[in-house]
Amino acid sequence: MYKKLGALQRMLDEFNEDIQFLSLGVIYSDLSELHKRYLEAFYMEEFGCEKTERPMIPCQKIRAYIANSQARGPNPYGAIKAGKEVSNIYSGFVHGVSPHIMDMYGGQPPKFHVRGMLGTLRIIEHEEDLWNYAYRGILSCVFAAKVFGHEKMFNCIRDYRDEFVEYWKDKYGENKIWHRYPGNLVTIRFALS
Repeated sequence: MYKKLGALQRMLDEFNEDIQFLSLGVIYSDLSELHKRYLEAFYMEEFGCEKTERPMIPCQKIRAYIANSQARGPNPYGAIKAGKEVSNIYSGFVHGVSPHIMDMYGGQPPKFHVRGMLGTLRIIEHEEDLWNYAYRGILSCVFAAKVFGHEKMFNCIRDYRDEFVEYWKDKYGENKIWHRYPGNLVTIRFALS
């Protein structure tokens, strides 16, 4: 189960980065050629068995745009590096690399745990990380409300975000939340105000 969760988290990371990338271009009136190429590739249709070359925009370009936008935090390089590291770690779940596969091996007697890993350290790690994905999903909603000009909804979601943060700070402590994932705060200055 935690393999599926890791793959899902990798996809959510990419969705959230894409939403931030597109939203920041609109919010700061900075729609670039990169945005145009991204949208052309995004809306390109695929039919049957035909091979369609999709001109995908590399994730590092999207991360660089976000980190260097007007919403950037004090350390754009650190944000790019953190995003890349998180992406690389979770890509192992998607592509089935050896360390992620071997994580399923253990116990007495040793065996592959293919029906879940309840009670293991991996489950605890994912439980402690769950708030992070919910938080970033909330931020994507904040971005969307801002882009579409729904100020009332923007304020409502932003207020909910604040309540959400307070809940998790009480549960885990502020340092554990923000220092574990430093890239989270880099691109959301406008949303935090």
